[in-house]
Amino acid sequence: MRSPLSACVTLLLALAVLRAAPAQPPPKQVIDRVQQSLVKVYGAGGIQGLEAYQSGFIASDQGQVVTADSLVLEQGEVTVVLASGDRFSGRVVGADPLLRLAVVEFDPAGESLAAVDLTKPRDARPGEPLLAFSNMFNIAAGAEPASVMRTHLSAVTPREIAFGVAAPRGADRVLVVDSVTSNPGAAGGLLTDYEGRPVGVIGNEVQGRVTGGWLNYAIPASQVAASAQRIVQGERLRGADDAPLEPVRPLPRWGFALVENIAARTPPYVELVRPNSPAAAAGLQSDDLVVMVENLITATVTESLRVLALRGDGPEVRLTIERDGQLVEVVLPNEPGGRPAKEAP
Repeated sequence: MRSPLSACVTLLLALAVLRAAPAQPPPKQVIDRVQQSLVKVYGAGGIQGLEAYQSGFIASDQGQVVTADSLVLEQGEVTVVLASGDRFSGRVVGADPLLRLAVVEFDPAGESLAAVDLTKPRDARPGEPLLAFSNMFNIAAGAEPASVMRTHLSAVTPREIAFGVAAPRGADRVLVVDSVTSNPGAAGGLLTDYEGRPVGVIGNEVQGRVTGGWLNYAIPASQVAASAQRIVQGERLRGADDAPLEPVRPLPRWGFALVENIAARTPPYVELVRPNSPAAAAGLQSDDLVVMVENLITATVTESLRVLALRGDGPEVRLTIERDGQLVEVVLPNEPGGRPAKEAP
């Protein structure tokens, strides 16, 4: 007859063996299906070691792609390569400067697309096995499938990441995984569960300012879906057909000026604020980054000026700016009828 002690030892050993056993591998059909949704995005780069490629995934059968907002998209025009190897010219619809996400659009020319359904995101639990899809290191240049890594969700942090300029600022929570997903070209890749349901989007490479370590993280799919919707909605409100508008001049009107618009996607930093102006009285400062005008995302100087022209005729104009990693709302006054407010003496 076995003693209680030996029975306990046997039970503990059995539990240890079960814990050490490898996780069930993901179904191959799930990997194959998700890889059909992954795309390779090629654009600007190649200077000072900057990669000219990154990842993305199809979010609409109309040819909309969700990817990371980075210097790859700097020129506003990119090349999108599908899993089939077919290449399309794409344009940047818009970007979310808070989550560092962007939407790219291309004409599929009647080709059937395998889109990821962002309306049904999955909230994973810490410890859950996941899959990370991306074109890291540009391994897949044509019809080759995207790379896939097995990983686990290590933690869900409710705090925004403030590691560097490429880190998301507006995320209410961030997913941290235990595999090295922070690789060149991986930004914009997709994190899914073992059934292929979207869990998150791999963010830009983020390095700690103190330790120099790399953070392997993803932005939750629910926030990605809301961000992509805001980007597309903002473009529609701004006017995708670029209808002519009377140009707005922020300096004589409110007393501030944005940086010179030298590129297609120049970020809308405030270059100067005139003393004793409405902008100065409202608290606007030089080097502030305008991320929203009247709650519409504005990732470039062109978008900011256009929304100011569209929405600047009310009694006041609300700007959301980023300053030292924090979001600040600034209210600029208008006289009735949208006339410039008089400067304080």
